[in-house]
Amino acid sequence: MSAINAIPWSPLGASPWPRPRCPPVAPLPARADVAVVGAGVTGLSAALRLVEAGRDVVILDRAFGD
Repeated sequence: MSAINAIPWSPLGASPWPRPRCPPVAPLPARADVAVVGAGVTGLSAALRLVEAGRDVVILDRAFGD
């Protein structure tokens, strides 16, 4: 049996690795310059660039690690 066949496959994207632990939920700030919706690669990259440019950013995601 090859190594690739040993990894369980699911159409929903199940992974053989454990999910990351969810950080504590922080209260939303009263004000932000930008709200980034989605904490995927694109959302986090955009948020990082905005923070580096001096913007106040809040990241919103349905569930971390899902």
